[in-house]
Amino acid sequence: GLSRMSNEWGRFMQLYILIYASQAAEPVTSLSLEGLADEAARNNAQIKVTGLLLYGSGQYCQLLEGDKEVVKSLFQRISRDERHRVVRLLFEAHSPRRLFPKWHMGRINLEASMDAEDQMIWWDTTHTLEDDHASVASEPPRQALAWVREFMDNHDSRHLGDTI
Repeated sequence: GLSRMSNEWGRFMQLYILIYASQAAEPVTSLSLEGLADEAARNNAQIKVTGLLLYGSGQYCQLLEGDKEVVKSLFQRISRDERHRVVRLLFEAHSPRRLFPKWHMGRINLEASMDAEDQMIWWDTTHTLEDDHASVASEPPRQALAWVREFMDNHDSRHLGDTI
């Protein structure tokens, strides 16, 4: 029992969060974004990756979380995908837990009005730390969410008017 437990603990310790931003190679419609997120969700379910895909102002921002080797090789594949230009790694760290365990690829289109699923993902993003007192001290998830929120603030055309 003990060796199996330490083995599982070892795998748990490999949980990894990676965030990148990229320019969309061509204009993205709500429909093509849905297609991209659905494709990602199907692939990610098989490799136990979860996360979030944001799009706004011609830019993607994606948070990937899962096993370190799996996440890093997925990022390498995305870097070579012709749908992305100028892929920039923003953040990577080991994490004690997943931020988006329910979403194989949640998506928020910052250029469309929020639908019910957007609002659920947004709620998860905004409240995931507040609700989880056990890991208030866990820095990587907090830093990762800060990157996500910053991207939202900078690329959300719906709220830009409010800041002027």
